[in-house]
Amino acid sequence: MTFTGGKVIAIGKLKSPSAAIKVKIRQTPKRVGDSINSPNSNILAEVVSGTQVKVLEKGTGDAVSGSTTWYKVVYEAPQPDIVGWVHSSVIDLSSVVNPTDPGNNPPEKDTLLRFKTNTGMEVRIFTKGGQSYMNVFNKPKNVTELSGALAVRERDTTTRRITYRANNKQYTYTVVFIPSGDVSLTIRELDGDLVASERGVGPTGNEWAA
Repeated sequence: MTFTGGKVIAIGKLKSPSAAIKVKIRQTPKRVGDSINSPNSNILAEVVSGTQVKVLEKGTGDAVSGSTTWYKVVYEAPQPDIVGWVHSSVIDLSSVVNPTDPGNNPPEKDTLLRFKTNTGMEVRIFTKGGQSYMNVFNKPKNVTELSGALAVRERDTTTRRITYRANNKQYTYTVVFIPSGDVSLTIRELDGDLVASERGVGPTGNEWAA
C-alpha cells in the first residue's frame, strides 16, 4: 500500500544494536508499555533492523540517552500502513528537511538556477550569505532529497560551462549548465555508481539567464 496521507520529509532506515533486537514503532513518542502484549502497550509494531520507513515530521518526546528527538514515520509493509513514532537513536536518515535550513523558502531574487527534469525532479540552486546551496525535490516520490545543501561551484572559462555539486548521506548531485543553454542533473552514489542522468527542462534563474 502506498502512503498518501501527508508530506514525506525524509526516507530512513530503522536500526538496532543487533539483528535479534527489533525496533519498536510507537503510537506516541513515549517509552511506556515496552511489551507489545502488555495492556497499556504504546507499541504499534516491532520490525527488523534495516526496515525502510518514510518520515513525516520531527518532534520531541521522552528522552533516550539524553536525546528527546523523535520522528513520526510510515511503515508501509503491512496492510494497512502503520503510522507511529521512533526515537532518533533507532533511525538513519538519508534526506531530512530541517526547518532552519536556508533551502525551504529561498527568495526568487537569490535563485541562480531553477529547473525540472524529464522525470519530474525539481532543482533549485540559490545563494545566501555568499554561499551557494542546492534543493532537490523528487516530485514523483514526494520526497525532498536535498534542502539547503551546500553546493560547490566550478566554471570552465573556455566553454562557459558551470557545474554545481552537492550531496546528502547517500548521493552526489551534479548540475551542469551553460548560461541560456542546456541543463542536466546527474545523481551518483557516493562511491561513484550512476543512479540517474536527466535532462533539465524550463530553466530559469539569474545565473542561467546571464
